[in-house]
Amino acid sequence: MIDPYLLAGLVIFFGGVLLLSRTKAKRYFVLFMFETRHGFKFVDKFARLSPPLWKFLGDFATVVSFGGFGAYYVSRYRNTWQITGLLGLGCIFLTYLNFGLIPSVTGLLVLVAGVILLKRTEKPAVHLLATTIVMGIMMFNIYPNFSNIEFLRPYISILVGIFGIPAFLISLLFSHAFRIIVEQSQIPGVSPLLPGIGEEGFGFFFPGTGIFIPFWQALIAIIALLVPHEFAHGVLTRCHDIKLKSAGILTAGPIPIGAFVEPDQKEMEKHEGRERMRIYAAGSFTNLIFSSIALFLLVSVMAPMMDTITEPTGMVITNVINDTPAHGVLERGFVINEINGMRTLDIESFHSALSDIKPGQTISLLTTNGTFDLTLAEHPENSSRGYIGIDLQEKFEIRDEFKNEYKMQADVILFLTPTLFWVFFLSFNIALVNLLPIIPFDGGKMFEEYMREFGVSKKRKDLLLKVVIAIILALLLVNASPLLYLLLNMIGA
Repeated sequence: MIDPYLLAGLVIFFGGVLLLSRTKAKRYFVLFMFETRHGFKFVDKFARLSPPLWKFLGDFATVVSFGGFGAYYVSRYRNTWQITGLLGLGCIFLTYLNFGLIPSVTGLLVLVAGVILLKRTEKPAVHLLATTIVMGIMMFNIYPNFSNIEFLRPYISILVGIFGIPAFLISLLFSHAFRIIVEQSQIPGVSPLLPGIGEEGFGFFFPGTGIFIPFWQALIAIIALLVPHEFAHGVLTRCHDIKLKSAGILTAGPIPIGAFVEPDQKEMEKHEGRERMRIYAAGSFTNLIFSSIALFLLVSVMAPMMDTITEPTGMVITNVINDTPAHGVLERGFVINEINGMRTLDIESFHSALSDIKPGQTISLLTTNGTFDLTLAEHPENSSRGYIGIDLQEKFEIRDEFKNEYKMQADVILFLTPTLFWVFFLSFNIALVNLLPIIPFDGGKMFEEYMREFGVSKKRKDLLLKVVIAIILALLLVNASPLLYLLLNMIGA
């Protein structure tokens, strides 16, 4: 039987294709390009506010994007001590959060000495080493703790220090490919964003993940992703007096999948490589800034408000995975209140109730739709843990005092909180993807600039690009392979 949510998504998608095909937009099969020249004057005014600052941020973005090699590139035309110092302060902050005062103070003293030394040297290799150390330590502090590949954490941190964000994303793809191939995980590592109808009405979802974004929250998050990204490209383009030919939005059917600012390519080629590099790096860097701001507001402002107006009442099932103990027993929308008599009102209590349950053991689930007994399977990510086969999220209810007198304020908070999360989620993930070192992503253009700057021959450059593309495409195919299994199951194959 075909999943009704997927069917609704396909109907909306192809209906949108038919409607858009009647507009003046440029069409490439199901892709549509809407071009405009509106807003160029505003970009010019913003670019003229402080060209030195925007150029510095472009260099900073280059270093953040490609780590030690980015610093090596930038140090060939400017000293990176300010950039490394700023990154170092971020590293000290993370060290303080994870390890306390003494290690962070020690790190601060080392950082000051290192920055003084860095300021006095022009050797690119020294700048590469300094940035590699700083970004490697930062990544060690924030890298996710994968249950069965934790031993790779220091090695991945070193790679990220040397090669930057692309190494981080590729490591994530490798780790999830490992889960799919070795542990038979049915959760895709990559998934398209499709329109569909969920419990909250019309919106967008990622097939196979249980992630659903209500329409208005998705729209705001997509705008917060696309507009700053392309605006940053435009500002850096005008900072270097390069003409803008057009701007616009790219859609797949009715779904916005990208925006673009098109500079005059002939003028671009006449400018120095470092100027092109700043332009390419600006977009993803701006997305990272916006995702950080959204996360800060979410944690420091909205979370305390949510704790004030709501209380957790259970764990709602958002997705039931095929061929798991839950399949055919539990359904989307059920709310789990107890496991073996233990209350499960929030995510912490839910994990606590399951912490000692092993594969093969039977548990009793008390839900809003009755009590169910399930014999757990092996967890696809850790064979020693029990596995139900469901995706969950906390269910909240508004406290009584906010249901009437303060209902409007409560509704605003309930809308803004998930919206900020989706702004963070989409901006952060797209920033990572856009830095993959393959064309047409900005990371691919930056990668080509590196090879051009370092004098790599065309033959070697083409060979290296083919190898990188082959590796990344193979990883993407493996990460997307559970979607094929999902599709076959839905059509009854």
